[in-house]
Amino acid sequence: MREKFYILLGLISLAVSSLAPSQQSISVPVGFHTEVIKGNSFSLLATNVSNDATGSLTRTISQAFGPNNESGLVSGLWDEADNIWVPYMGGYIRVYYNDKDSVFPPVTVGWRAVHRGDQDMSSLSLPPNGGVFLESKSEEDWYITFGGYVRETIVQTDVTPGINVLNRGFPADISLSQSGINSSPGFTPGDSMTGDIVWCFRQDGSYDRYYFLEEGIEHPFNITRGWKKIGKGNYNAGSDLLSSAFIIEVRGPGGRIRLYPPANLSRRAFVTSPGAPPRPIVYPTFAIDPGGSQYFIMYWYAYNANINYHTEIYSPGNWWHLDTQTNLPNQPLNNFAPLSLGYGIARVVAEYKEL
Repeated sequence: MREKFYILLGLISLAVSSLAPSQQSISVPVGFHTEVIKGNSFSLLATNVSNDATGSLTRTISQAFGPNNESGLVSGLWDEADNIWVPYMGGYIRVYYNDKDSVFPPVTVGWRAVHRGDQDMSSLSLPPNGGVFLESKSEEDWYITFGGYVRETIVQTDVTPGINVLNRGFPADISLSQSGINSSPGFTPGDSMTGDIVWCFRQDGSYDRYYFLEEGIEHPFNITRGWKKIGKGNYNAGSDLLSSAFIIEVRGPGGRIRLYPPANLSRRAFVTSPGAPPRPIVYPTFAIDPGGSQYFIMYWYAYNANINYHTEIYSPGNWWHLDTQTNLPNQPLNNFAPLSLGYGIARVVAEYKEL
């Protein structure tokens, strides 16, 4: 399986303890997530990180996949290249990357779309709270990694009767029970025939389908209340993970869907305590070492030498202290994680050194 990456810690196995509260300032969290693309197939895909510190999940084609196809999609004319199926006005725009000028059809190098000639599609926006289908022409499975800033607030989007493609909103594991979908006003509980259905994309290219039973069904089925997986009877599916992008098949009237951040990832009431150092401004990026290994890197600049900068990493439900660094004013500091981890979230906590 080949590995590719585009945009955007710490060594999780070394995180040993959480940092005790004090006069602190805390950066916006950054992170990455890696998704599998099935060869010669369609994969459901979403970016669950942001290009800016506000947490907005809006990205253009070039921001998500690279202005020059740094993500490594199969390139060429539309019939030989990978196609990105982007939802648009009730249908789809099929975007591909052409890597050489063509006389017939007259198409130049860059992001183009089926039936749109030589129109530049690099600025086409992906659905901010949705996903896309990637039609891969590769002979083998491969990976793509997205990185950036991590959202800390509820994701809200509206769904309508029929098929709706959504994204999870966060680069971390979220179970169906934790997601908040079943308590959303736009989600209709019911059985497998009457309720809304959540389709989760899995790494083998299949989909698991779920419904939320508001009231148990007694004899002869004996199915209890809660999340259920189609074909698995009374199996309690609440702990099953929501995929990075997923489908809600709306059978009811639809409406607002709310997706909640994982535990302890929600934005704090304050990020800078009185008397604390200035808030660290953290920048996410990617790098490749001489051996070809790929890394997510976050870096920031020291305000002065009297400040300790603590890297904390997020492990489901809690933040853990990784290491502490310091440097002279305006000098860089950084931390990193190999993309082989699959996903990661980190932040920087600043506090003055004890005198």
